[in-house]
This record gives sequence, C-alpha cells and structure tokens, in this order.
Amino acid sequence: MSLLGMSRYVRIHLPVEVLLGAGALSLIGPELSSLEVGRVLLVYGEGLGYVAERVVESLGGMCVRRVEVEDLCLPPRAGDVEEVARLLRGCDFVVAVGSGEVMDLARAVAARAEPREGVAGGPAALIPIAPGIDRAVSRRVALRGGDRGAVVRMSSPRLYPRLAILDPALVDDSGGSRLAMLCAEILVNSLEVLASSAADNFSLLLAGEALRAALRAPRLSIAEAYWAALCAALACTRCGGGACSALARSLSALYELNYYLAAAALLVPWLEHVIEAARDRLGRALARAGLGSCEEVLGRVREILERAGLLGSLTALGVRSGEVDVVVEHAWTYERSSIEADLGVSDKYSLREILLAAAGRV
Repeated sequence: MSLLGMSRYVRIHLPVEVLLGAGALSLIGPELSSLEVGRVLLVYGEGLGYVAERVVESLGGMCVRRVEVEDLCLPPRAGDVEEVARLLRGCDFVVAVGSGEVMDLARAVAARAEPREGVAGGPAALIPIAPGIDRAVSRRVALRGGDRGAVVRMSSPRLYPRLAILDPALVDDSGGSRLAMLCAEILVNSLEVLASSAADNFSLLLAGEALRAALRAPRLSIAEAYWAALCAALACTRCGGGACSALARSLSALYELNYYLAAAALLVPWLEHVIEAARDRLGRALARAGLGSCEEVLGRVREILERAGLLGSLTALGVRSGEVDVVVEHAWTYERSSIEADLGVSDKYSLREILLAAAGRV
C-alpha cells in the first residue's frame, strides 16, 4: 500500500491536502501563491530556525512575519494562542514548523482568522517536524488553561489546515530521539484504532499499514515513518483515539510532561489490558493485517520501546502514585468519548489499573 518510492513526493486529497515526500517543502511557495497569499505569519518551534529560513526562501517575495515559540510536546497554552493571534493581524495565512504543540497552536490561531474564499478549513499550512504528524491532519485541539490541568477542547472543520507538508528531509535527528518518539506516536495511534469499537474497515486497513511499518523499527527510515505516521493519524482521526492517548494527554496537562514520553510509558500496560479484555477482537484485527498474535505484537512493541529508551515508568517521569485517581478523574472528564471507544477499557477502574501498572514499570 505504501506510495513511497513512486515519485519524489505524493499529493493526497483528504479533509486536509497533504504533500508527502523529500523536497515537498519547495512547493509551499507555489501553493500559497495559487491562493493569492501576500503576507504570512511564520510560527516555528525553538531550534528550528534553519527550517524557518528555508520556508522563507521558498515563499519568495511574500512578506513574512516570524515568531519563535516553545516546542515542548505539551498542549499549547490558551494564552499563547491569544498572543500569537494578535500577530496574525494584517497577515493572510499561518505557516507553522514544529512538533505537535506548534501544529496545535497554529491551527487554533488560524481558526480565528477570517475565512478565505476557496480555502477549506483554516488558512494554515503546517510543516510538522516529527513527532506530531497526527496534529497536522486533525480537526481537534486541546489547550492548557490557566489552572493546573485545566483543558480547553475544541473540534471544528475550521481546525483543519488548508495544507500539510510532510517532508522527511527536514528532520535533523542525529540522536534518534525524533524518530523514537515518532515510532511511539505510530504505535499508539495504530494500536488504538485496532482496539477501537469505532473503527471501520478503511481505518483498520490504514492502522494495519502503519503498525506493520512501525514494528520494523529500528530499521525504519524517517521517510517510511512519515508515511506510517500519516496512515495512523488518518485512521485515528476517523476513530477518535483511545484510552492510552487520552491518559497521556491528561498526564501532559497535569504534569507538563512530554506527551510522547507519557504515551510510551503507558503503551505496554494499556496493550496488556486490552489483550486481557478484548483478545478476540484485537487478535482478529492483527491477523487480518498479517501482524501475528497479540503476544507477538506485545513483545515486539516492548522491544522497540526498550531499545529506544522509552520503556520507562510514570514514576520516573515525576507522576506520584498517590495522584493516580486525580489523573483518572481528569481523563474521564476531558477524554471520555475517546475512552469509551476503547474495547479494553470499560470504566474508571480500568484506567486506574493501567496507570498503576505504568507507575510500577521499571
């Protein structure tokens, strides 16, 4: 099913128009010119100035206002959205470069802009630098409020960007941390779809393609990982996610944890719980995708996370075991729709068991 290798890049028409492939960044100028964009607000994450420079070059003669923002893989603050939105005045379009946090920030800002004729979704072009591919094709955003753990959730077609450019050639990953966290993103999103009561056949097909690629790590290239992440993201967008990502988002909001580290710490305990509670359903989905038994996949996931240094405990990340019930209530309050689609999690007690198992993992 993979389209990689067929051409230098591919154009995929979805709710979001996606350009995928090495060198796709060079197309952003012509793409925005075709929309008669004249002034751009360029939002980029810390340490990604080198990519921002390439974006400016590709935009040619367009007037560009730049702003560098935090990029900590956390939900963006609602106050940051307000601050950046003020800079949007006088600009036609938002272009964003960074991980998932920057993608969410840019989409929330663009959704406040005046609709542009002929532009579906918000006036934004997103260039995710792994991890965070899933945030570039989503219609949902979660923002941190002023109080600890407070979350503002939004869902709207206006939160879809006009364009997403997935260019693996932009990733500078000499230490391997970006690819490791991207693999965690793919594993979580694809497995949640395979364990979701809301998954249709197309979603299962996409999730199977993504998981098949992710299980090849560490022999997975950045280009292959980008394709797999897109498949997993599209499947997850259709299904709404599951309990693993829901708990990770709650932990990120409550403790200001890197979302991908939290998700990786939860993944094995969550998958063990799903296998126990919904073995037949998950087993059929894995078999249909040609991925082996539940135990084989669990063992491979554990091995991948361990080799990547992501198989840690929540305690090591600073989550106190005495606050497990706080996390459960937070997730149940803000993430219940995602949790209830998860075949392996039926109630708050199930969430508590997963968290306690993750807290004790060494």
